[in-house]
Amino acid sequence: MAGVSRAAFHTDAIIIDSGISTGIEKFCLRKNVKLIGVAPEADILYPKVNPTERFDNEITNGHTHFILIGDKTKEKHWGDESKIKIEVADKIAAGKYGNKPKCKVVGVLLGENKNCLQELEFVISLLFQKK
Repeated sequence: MAGVSRAAFHTDAIIIDSGISTGIEKFCLRKNVKLIGVAPEADILYPKVNPTERFDNEITNGHTHFILIGDKTKEKHWGDESKIKIEVADKIAAGKYGNKPKCKVVGVLLGENKNCLQELEFVISLLFQKK
């Protein structure tokens, strides 16, 4: 994680993650790297002032921005945020006016759960759609 944060610092990149503890937060804080967390609002916990224990789905400090997704008619859950993360990265890469050459987007996928595989499948399907 330190290497990803260091690379983002040297290239003035933005990191987008799930908003919960991934281990990269402390490195982004040290290097002042922009870190955006995207998570489904129905599946996260907000941190407490003096916690007695930490939970896996608790949003963490170190993020400069959060995007919490949800819909009044249908709850969003883990895996639903993948599309939003890709769209946010695409909008940032396009720039303010979208008429400049688009910046490069690099994806790093780390994880051991089924949602990671869903996110990988989604990204691969997008790559083949653009060709």
